[in-house]
Amino acid sequence: MEFEGKFLINAPRNKVWEFVSNTDEIVKCVPGLKEYEKTGERSFTAKVKAGVGFIKGTFNINVAILEEKPDDYFARLALKGKGVNSSFNSEVEIKLEEESPNTTTFAWKATAETSGLLGGLAKGMIQGAMDKVIKKMFECVKESLEAT
Repeated sequence: MEFEGKFLINAPRNKVWEFVSNTDEIVKCVPGLKEYEKTGERSFTAKVKAGVGFIKGTFNINVAILEEKPDDYFARLALKGKGVNSSFNSEVEIKLEEESPNTTTFAWKATAETSGLLGGLAKGMIQGAMDKVIKKMFECVKESLEAT
């Protein structure tokens, strides 16, 4: 499955990059986060309470930064999660574009493979749940950056 989207933030691109590159900051915006721990300079684990349709519970997620290009405002991450008789693998790309000196477009693309109970759900159901989580996360990022 493939997903993508973008949104505007009223903040300079370098400020947005600093925020999303800082694990301690960005993780505060993850909906349902119960705990997280850095496992390396470019990786961390998290426990997230989430639900897709009738599948609800805690997922253990490993996140690794595969590629980071600060000069291009680009990052690529891998996410692997397990929980509630399901698992998923995802790769996410983030790209920041300067619209004006104080406005940034945050563009993202993701691919995901699911198995177990999640694998049996329709793409539309997963898309709807993912859209809600992403919207909440990006609203938090936007609010955090625009408030300062």
